[in-house]
Amino acid sequence: MNTAEQKLYSPLSVKEKCARFLARFVLPFKRFKETYKASDSKGRIALCSSLIMPGSGNILLGEIETGFLFLIASLLYGFYLFSIGWKHLFGIIRLDYINLLAFAIVMSLIFLIIYYLSLESIEKNVAIRNSGKKLRGSFILRFFTSIMRKIATFFSSFRKLYHLSDKKHRRRMTISFFIMGFGQLAEKQYLKGFLFLICELGYLTYMIIAGGGHLVGLFTLHVLNQVSTASLVYGILSILITLFFVYLYIANLATVRSNNEIRLAGKLVPTIKDEISNINNKKFYLVSLSLPVAGAIAFTIIPLLFMILIAFTDYGTSGTIPIMNIRWINWTFFNSFVQLFGYADNLQTLVNVFQWTMIWAILATFTCYFGGFFLALLLGKKNVKPKIVYRSLFVVAMAVPQFVTLRVMNTMFNEFGPINTILMNWGLISERIAFWDNANLAKTLIIFVNMWVGIPFYMLLISGLLLNIPKDYYEAAAIEGASKGQQFRKITFPHIFFMTTPLLITSFVSNINNFNVIWLLTGGGPLGQGTGGVAGSTDILITWLYKLTMQNNPEYNLGAAIGIIMFIISAIISLLIFRNSSAYKREEEFRQ
Repeated sequence: MNTAEQKLYSPLSVKEKCARFLARFVLPFKRFKETYKASDSKGRIALCSSLIMPGSGNILLGEIETGFLFLIASLLYGFYLFSIGWKHLFGIIRLDYINLLAFAIVMSLIFLIIYYLSLESIEKNVAIRNSGKKLRGSFILRFFTSIMRKIATFFSSFRKLYHLSDKKHRRRMTISFFIMGFGQLAEKQYLKGFLFLICELGYLTYMIIAGGGHLVGLFTLHVLNQVSTASLVYGILSILITLFFVYLYIANLATVRSNNEIRLAGKLVPTIKDEISNINNKKFYLVSLSLPVAGAIAFTIIPLLFMILIAFTDYGTSGTIPIMNIRWINWTFFNSFVQLFGYADNLQTLVNVFQWTMIWAILATFTCYFGGFFLALLLGKKNVKPKIVYRSLFVVAMAVPQFVTLRVMNTMFNEFGPINTILMNWGLISERIAFWDNANLAKTLIIFVNMWVGIPFYMLLISGLLLNIPKDYYEAAAIEGASKGQQFRKITFPHIFFMTTPLLITSFVSNINNFNVIWLLTGGGPLGQGTGGVAGSTDILITWLYKLTMQNNPEYNLGAAIGIIMFIISAIISLLIFRNSSAYKREEEFRQ
């Protein structure tokens, strides 16, 4: 039995688990004093400053991003605590729709965790520094330093080649700075040269005729005979075109440099025939990827940038909808976020909708996952005979279009639907139950209906994955005396969970944005006390965003701000879950 197998089902007592947790928590504080004694004056100052202001020591040692994150989080908490947080703690301010005392306690606990992590981080950094190793430093500084170094290296090599070249080739290199493709045309690389030249002429023509105006329109949003939203799109497009032109310009100079290096080495410069052959073979991927990349830019990047920019305008606020020659929108910078967090109705809605969104996403993901897991294990039993019949029934349930299933369920649990009628006919209820008009009943039904829709998929997936677990593991565990429960906890579940962790993350993020289930069952309703604004009791962030932007009096700027928040939440949660999962930490173990 190898080490990986032993780890999978070697039991740990509760006492050992607690001891390990305490050791993990106390260890940074034990090492703090030892690291302080072994440090020089700069290391000691970094350690002491981090005790007073988290993150300051990291900044001192050059870990700017990490330091600023800790520092900003601490300053935000300090601002909150000394401005209004202490009133929440002492109950001076109360609100009906949120428990401010609990909110203040949670914020304080989060700050304590951040403070602990900052001490652990600075202790590790100083210990690395004491060992004589270099710290990673600032990612941003390293990124820009790397770019500047590459640019400096490029022009340095270009200058050296210029001095090594004869008069004719020096002239070609000089003209290539101003006329793209000239150097290639002079070397009879007609295909590449004409492409560079056409791109330069096209870009200059575009900027003179329209591009310059588009860039100005992006900053002003007030262009005659043009709606402001069009100014945003055209401005984004002009920036992307400019960035692409800069890339082509550098590629043009790089090609000129490469040709001169080949010539000085005594080799032949590639001809047009060589270029075509190179494109058909080594660089065919550039041609084949050009269309998908252009599609991604047109249908993903530009709409995403447009949505982000809309959040910093007054598009939709107080009826500010852009109409040609009548009304334009204006830049308001962070005013949309101020409206979202600063106004009582919007804050109330955001808090309630966010709470239900997280509850819904967690329950919708794990109820379907463990429900499918249970069914897969059950149908995997040898004594279950007509397995194909049961599996077929669940496949049929999954094959029915979701729209049909959800609308049928909505009708079945309607106040005058079949469920109420059957219950009344059987004498189980005296009056009809308004399932969809009661917030708690509606939320419960949404979870169960989603289980009906989602469990078959996980059942089929996990049924296939169970077949991939080596039987040798179970045989070795049985020889060691492991029970069925221990085999499940130490072999089956870890393997399945390892293989499905990326899918769980995807499902969780998808459920945060799961518009269909909520909208087709309840439409976000019912409206009730404590929801605020236009949101209903079962609205999640995506359905609230839909109501803000697609119904009467749309508020596109608030919708865009919510979209940004949704993206940040989804990205952070996904990264945190994945980086702390076995699929990330123990990948090599499971490959053995």
